[in-house]
Amino acid sequence: MTAWLYLHFPINTGQPLACTWWTADCAASHGALAEAATHLKDHPVVLLLPTEICSHHQVEVPVRSGRWRLQAVYSTLEESLLEDPQTLHLAFGPWQARRRCRLFALPGEWLKQCLAQLAEHGLTPVRIHVDSDCLGKEKPAALLCAGRWLISGADHLRLALAPQDADQLHAALPADLHWHDRDEQPWQRLSEGAEHAIDLRQGDFSLRAPVRPPWRGLGALAALAMIALLLHTVGQRWLIEHHSVRLASENQRAFIQRFPDETRIVDLRRQLQTRMRQTHAPAHNLARRLEQLAEHWSLSGGALAIIRHLDYHATEGWTLAVSAPTFADIERLRAGLAARGLNVQAEGTVRQPDGVSAQLRIKE
Repeated sequence: MTAWLYLHFPINTGQPLACTWWTADCAASHGALAEAATHLKDHPVVLLLPTEICSHHQVEVPVRSGRWRLQAVYSTLEESLLEDPQTLHLAFGPWQARRRCRLFALPGEWLKQCLAQLAEHGLTPVRIHVDSDCLGKEKPAALLCAGRWLISGADHLRLALAPQDADQLHAALPADLHWHDRDEQPWQRLSEGAEHAIDLRQGDFSLRAPVRPPWRGLGALAALAMIALLLHTVGQRWLIEHHSVRLASENQRAFIQRFPDETRIVDLRRQLQTRMRQTHAPAHNLARRLEQLAEHWSLSGGALAIIRHLDYHATEGWTLAVSAPTFADIERLRAGLAARGLNVQAEGTVRQPDGVSAQLRIKE
């Protein structure tokens, strides 16, 4: 059940707070904050503040203020406030036509100290309202509360007047102002009217839910990470196999172009060795070098690259035009060959529509 806590004016955060508290089924009680805390500790608490600690304003800003709307509000308030608006806590009501609204301005540091004092007694208000804003919005009204008249009328009028001041200003107040009976208990009326009042828990004073360890979120994140790792592994393996098959096909095509009479390929490596042995000694030595290069190539990540052109010169060594999916694959191949003791240089690396191409020079 919701409980209501009213702080009486004057309020001095350095002294014990005088309070009134009540619930829907219990009459109002009066006393110090410590006493109120013992009765309210098991209830969600709505805090009511006296009008005297804040000022009420109706502001109008350009429709297209956008993200600069708050700055436009500050500029408007500078003309009517003695304090710097940036040091105040502003609590806004609903915006009308995206340009007009009413608001309460009160010292942010004071509100911070007040809430800290309540927290020391185990009280954390779920909502905060101003008492004169809790008279309802149906018609202008005046209610005697805590020894002074609370006055609410239209959108701009939110006042607290001493009885003598109310008598003197009677003619300046709205003619249709409804004056409630002096003997009426105000507390229940305030709690009923708070439904349409501005809640001061905005901005830096918004009530945030307690942070709980996100075990479910962490578990879901871990599961997603495992799935992503599995997909990455499977995808990488498929990519390597795909490029290996493609490289084998390219090698077979190059072999057939070099030896057109070879109509059937069973074991490309063995058939290539046989062909090399059939030629003269230099060709045999070249085949052996090519075999060694192929072995180094295979063990250095060559499955990710395609050899577009291969040339050999006795003084300069091998020159290979290769293509691969990414620059990283070219660099991985170069580093792998270098790790096997080969003198490798990558030149002319450029991006192609289907990947990247480069020229590798391998000196013997």
